Amino acid sequence: MVFENSLAAYEGARLMDKNKDLRKLPLSHLVYLNSEVDADKANKFVVYHYPLLNNNYQWKEKKAWEERIDAELDSRQFAYLMKKNGNQFGLYVALQSSSDIPPSIVDAELQPITPVRVEYSPVLNPVWIRLMMRSLRAFGGHCKGAYSLGCPLLKVDSWAGGVNAISLDCRTQQLNDGNTTEIALFYTNVPLRPLSNDDDIDRIKKPLWVYDKNKVLVRWYPGHERKPRGTLFKEIGKSKNSRKQRPFLDLSTPIRFEQSWPMVLKPVQDAFILFARDYGFELSAKTLNLQPLPLKTKHKANKAKSSFPSIELSGEIKVIDLRVNAVVACEEILDLFKSLIAQKGVDVSWDLLDGIAANDFERIKLERSDRVLILLDQEKGIEDDRYPLTKSLVGRCAVQHINVNPHDVTGDPVEKGLLIESKRDDDPIKLYVASEGGYYTYNYDLLDTKAYKEAIIRKLEVVLKELEIKRLLIDSDRAISQVLPLQRACLNESTIVITDGYLFTVSNDRPVLIPFDPTDSGMTLKINEYLANFETSVDDLLTLMNEKWPYSYRQNVVMDYYGTEVDKQRRFAARITLVLSKDKDAQVSIMMQDPSYDQTNVLPLGMEDALSDLTKKQKPYPLTDWVLPDSEVLLNIVKELSDDGVLSSQKATMRFESELPELVELWQEQLVSLHQQNETKVTYYQVKKEVIQRWLDKRGKKKDTSISGSLDTLLSRYFDKPLNDIKRWMSNIPGIQRIWYDKEKGYFVVGGLSSPKAQLMRQPSIRQWHTLQGELDIELLADLLDVDWVRMNQLAGNPCVTTLIKRWKEINPESGDAILLSC
Repeated sequence: MVFENSLAAYEGARLMDKNKDLRKLPLSHLVYLNSEVDADKANKFVVYHYPLLNNNYQWKEKKAWEERIDAELDSRQFAYLMKKNGNQFGLYVALQSSSDIPPSIVDAELQPITPVRVEYSPVLNPVWIRLMMRSLRAFGGHCKGAYSLGCPLLKVDSWAGGVNAISLDCRTQQLNDGNTTEIALFYTNVPLRPLSNDDDIDRIKKPLWVYDKNKVLVRWYPGHERKPRGTLFKEIGKSKNSRKQRPFLDLSTPIRFEQSWPMVLKPVQDAFILFARDYGFELSAKTLNLQPLPLKTKHKANKAKSSFPSIELSGEIKVIDLRVNAVVACEEILDLFKSLIAQKGVDVSWDLLDGIAANDFERIKLERSDRVLILLDQEKGIEDDRYPLTKSLVGRCAVQHINVNPHDVTGDPVEKGLLIESKRDDDPIKLYVASEGGYYTYNYDLLDTKAYKEAIIRKLEVVLKELEIKRLLIDSDRAISQVLPLQRACLNESTIVITDGYLFTVSNDRPVLIPFDPTDSGMTLKINEYLANFETSVDDLLTLMNEKWPYSYRQNVVMDYYGTEVDKQRRFAARITLVLSKDKDAQVSIMMQDPSYDQTNVLPLGMEDALSDLTKKQKPYPLTDWVLPDSEVLLNIVKELSDDGVLSSQKATMRFESELPELVELWQEQLVSLHQQNETKVTYYQVKKEVIQRWLDKRGKKKDTSISGSLDTLLSRYFDKPLNDIKRWMSNIPGIQRIWYDKEKGYFVVGGLSSPKAQLMRQPSIRQWHTLQGELDIELLADLLDVDWVRMNQLAGNPCVTTLIKRWKEINPESGDAILLSC
């Protein structure tokens, strides 16, 4: 009876929590309160300061300093940081204990610089935080030696052709309450590639990397030490890194899951929290409390019902074939395209412009209303790159390229050895074709596969929608309400969006685009004409942002340290995103997207359980962890799953809903029975097996995979655990699908359109919004964000206007101040 009472109380508490419909999503960002820092503990962190005369942030250009300090300190024995703090500029070095001897650093005249022990004070919190992060032992199993200027290196991936690593660092940003400080963990990709035979080691200035006997990357300085055994790796320019992006989450194997971004970063965050606690800083992971917003863009699992509802698309599209491959006829590819998009209810026809040579492009007769699709079978930047050949077409009409090479569409040709990365940083060519790799010698069989068709239809859908968006911008006869019918509520004369250096609004049912540059008086006059309808101006907006800035640092920090004042203001104007809206009562709201430095990373709950599931080791939990709420709460989740397309047919879902109350009753009875058997911890399977068996026995059935699977799906969502299907755990992470909102913090999380497979290529987009005037218009922001032609592309999470501006810039690549005004 005691357990039954505690079970009921626990169920009530869980019910109250779940009724709030809030889901927790931990992030890689951390927070702490300045008022709670223990100064005595903080002072035990041993920090020395080496004053330097070069009192500016361009010291890195003084290569002698960088090389001398790196060579002296990168052994990971010392964490170090070059920073200006108040009027003090110099090198900060953290020692492991007060008994350690500070390293010897000499100046330009080779005279020793005398270090001074730094006493802790709150003004030094940013220095303490960054030095503590760089002191973590979480990096020791990956590398010995910092990447550059003290940033720890973390190996995240390796294959036959090289190593991909990340350089980790953090920034602090104090909120305008003067007490709360956020710590943004961020990283820079550091691609390492084997030294080629023709590389002259003696002429290489940058340090190299080599594996030691423990398979840990170690720095090696040419000319300083004897050449070590093993393959030497050098850093290559990021522009030369042509390996395909690794998935954000990869559940295909336990090893790949452990290499996923959340699994790489979570141990760093955990170690940071523990280390900082020893020195008086109570860090905690920033966690969002999310609720789903009603969906406007729903994924249709049934292909027969799938369509392009967001963009009107029909008619003839001209096609130019610029592929290298001559085995697969262009007509075969176009027939495949037509059959695939027909499944989405789109009826377009192709007009193949045959026999067109590159030097004929300027003579092609094109109308501004035309759309041209260019077929290629190569990556950009490759030798004999054909992308630049089409420059003369840009701006004349809507033009889009699509790469149909199956080696690119369904795999990574660099990893497979079909393409070779350029070895030289100064080489204008990024990729070379392997002599015997067969990159271009594909046949139709490679296109006639399930994997290729699934991937190419996604690319084709993006390309066709972008063609129509460009056509809207170029062709003055196109009305925005007709081309983008689902965006009428947000793309109209009652809304202005300022983002990516442009002001966007609608006038006479046509888009208006004006460069937002406060330093240009002519542009400012034009912009003020539109802002006047919202009772504001450029100067008023800048003043309002200054007054309501969400951080204790000011905008000049965002403007950067370099260049003229005009350059700084232009950079700032290009970084801000504002949304101005006017309701039916003419009340104006002004909202600002957070001007944060770094994109935070999702560190979802349940990763330990997911890894256990992948390794087939189910983890037991206390009985009370398996308590279910009232059926009504679970039925709401069933509806959410049905909307997401996660549950199967409507008929099966209705049957599951009707059986759910009995299943819940049997579940609770089984928990009581296990308690009476003195079981304190059980696995999910131990509970579920008996529940399903009793339910089947009552009906005289041997199995019912539909009910059993639906129960797994439902309870995976409710318990935030992977139950019998690891993919369900990924689908259940808040933000992976749908659009979610944290009301307290003002965060919007924008997920994908369809259920994820075993691999999720990119994490959901996470953006915070602040109210500068009026109310935060959640419905308007959701309308601007919940747009399928944005959510399926790389700009998810930004207002859909951002895509229009990006495409406008593509159409006018040589003119940074191109204006589009309504007729």
